[in-house]
Amino acid sequence: MDELDLREENELLRGEIRVARRAADITADLVVKQFEETSAALERLQEVNTQREAVLAGASQMSIIASDLDGTIILFNKGAETLLGYEAAEVIGRRSVLDLHLEEELFARGEVLSSEVGRRVHGVDVFAMLAAEGHSQAQEWTYVRKDGGHMPVSLSITALRSAENEVTGYLGAAMDLTSHKLAEQAVRRANALMEDAIRYSPIFLWEMDTDERLTFLRGAHKIMGYSAEELLGRRLSDLRCHEIGCQEQRGVVDEAFAQRRTFDRLLSCILARDGLHMWITMSGHPIFDAEGTFRGYRGVSVDVTELQRARHALEKMALHDQLTGLANRRLLYDRFVLETARAKRNSGPLSILVVDIDYFKRVNDRYGHLVGDACLQALATVFENKLREADLVARFGGEEFIVLLPETDAAEAELVAQKLRRGVETSELRVAGLLRPLHVTVCVGVATMLPDLPLSFDDLMELADRACYRAKQAGRNRVIVADGDGAAISDA
Repeated sequence: MDELDLREENELLRGEIRVARRAADITADLVVKQFEETSAALERLQEVNTQREAVLAGASQMSIIASDLDGTIILFNKGAETLLGYEAAEVIGRRSVLDLHLEEELFARGEVLSSEVGRRVHGVDVFAMLAAEGHSQAQEWTYVRKDGGHMPVSLSITALRSAENEVTGYLGAAMDLTSHKLAEQAVRRANALMEDAIRYSPIFLWEMDTDERLTFLRGAHKIMGYSAEELLGRRLSDLRCHEIGCQEQRGVVDEAFAQRRTFDRLLSCILARDGLHMWITMSGHPIFDAEGTFRGYRGVSVDVTELQRARHALEKMALHDQLTGLANRRLLYDRFVLETARAKRNSGPLSILVVDIDYFKRVNDRYGHLVGDACLQALATVFENKLREADLVARFGGEEFIVLLPETDAAEAELVAQKLRRGVETSELRVAGLLRPLHVTVCVGVATMLPDLPLSFDDLMELADRACYRAKQAGRNRVIVADGDGAAISDA
């Protein structure tokens, strides 16, 4: 080989060496780059796995269970361990998710799905159907704990998929509903107690807006006769009775509403649907929204009609004569005090009549005390029919009656006394047990208190009583007007 050939061969060899070195460099770069990418991918995978483990561990109040297509459990988080009582090692690869469900509940869900798709759905197929699109929303299920206890849960089931988007299993995320169920039971029990209280007690509940118009009613029909629909939008105050004797505490109720303050057991008289008077107590408190804006009132009303009637009956017994129903001494005196104060303010007169039945002892002796009592009752009716609404007649005891005449001077009182005397004289008192009507007469003593000469109750009564006694001495069936000494006489 000549020198030229040797030189060419060396050059080729050097070129091959340079190519080999370049290829080695490229290969090395690729290996390094691939290694670096692999390391980064491993780091990302490790980070994702760490995050996944943190999420699973952190979901201590949520059960997260995954299974393969056959239902075998492949993941069981700490929340599942806490809620179901199993250790993960006890169930992963060893138990089916079917073991965690009530057999009858799973069967019932399968029957429903079978009717939807027209084919048999059972076992793990139930989860496959629920994991399909449109069925993955949470539903209420019952889990079976390790100790055999049942736990209501809200369970959502989704499909696990591979990188090729193929379904590889199912993931169930469940929240314990035990506390929720207990709360629901407590609410239902409270509602049941409230309904029973409304049903069996004389109460009704209400809410009003800022205009005092009813926006909610419960239980009003059994008390007032109105349905809720008839009253909603109306004011409860529209049902109030407007009679003078039925306006107790009305101003207090209106004032409480106006001041937007809580009130308790305020008495009010209302008219029921049938027109009857009903007494209710109202208790309520103002309602404010989150911003503190006044929105109305919420409260409860109690029917106290029977209690009020009983109270009125007791008051009547305390202030009225049991035989005749007329006022008794206490009521007469209380009314005298009021009328005396009014007479003083108005500078007006006030008169009293003492009325005594003539020979009443003879009636009792001849016909008996029952007839005597009937006679007193009949005379009470005569007196009430002959007097003004402002006047008050009272039985003072035995056969003696007292008449209080507000704003009446001596002359006017004498006219009233004569009217009563003639009314009794001409009346035919029909008494049970007597074939013929009974006729009696009365003596009347009149006494008047003038504005410039005030008298006590006892002093005025003494003047009228003395005048009545003189009427009896003068022949009975008479009226005598006292002038201070009981001297002025008006005969029948």
